[in-house]
Amino acid sequence: MKKLLIICLIMATIFTVNAQDNKPTKEQTFTFIKDYLQNNSIQCSDYSGSRSRTRDIQSLSIDFDETKNLMIVYYEFHYLYRNTSENLTDNSINKYKFIIDLSKIESIGYSIRNFEECSFIYLNLKVVPNASIDTYKSGGYDETKEFPTNPIQVKDIGIPINNSCKDCEFTEADRKILKAFNHLRKLCGAPEAISFD
Repeated sequence: MKKLLIICLIMATIFTVNAQDNKPTKEQTFTFIKDYLQNNSIQCSDYSGSRSRTRDIQSLSIDFDETKNLMIVYYEFHYLYRNTSENLTDNSINKYKFIIDLSKIESIGYSIRNFEECSFIYLNLKVVPNASIDTYKSGGYDETKEFPTNPIQVKDIGIPINNSCKDCEFTEADRKILKAFNHLRKLCGAPEAISFD
């Protein structure tokens, strides 16, 4: 009888462990994040008479080194202004590259960056004390400008994930991508944020 009880306890433990393991792996979570970001069009435009402004995110790519917990994010922020009555055009492209050690990310949240008639939603990643994120920026009016050799080290960055109308709420997809980033952060061994609750 004692042996039967031990076997039942072992079986129950195995089934419990297997039920908890149904969460996505690092690879599955990264694939979800990559597919979402690379297939999501992030653009907003506004028009007023003969004037138009367009802002969009292009060439967004994301890579992940699972053994080093490094995520590399690259994107271009395009801005185009046209005034047909005055024959004016203003065009700039800023290129961004972030190298993020996900094991050093303390917290991830949202921010909204408002423009005239629309907004971009960003995920804000913040590192633990004594850590940093390598960032590179180039471009502006010189589209051929290369990234600087040395990165700028910062404590937090924003990754564009969606666009919305001005003063709109976050969508369920926005919440899901936040959960995916937080899940991947935890899988990489990142610490929990300090809380005084």
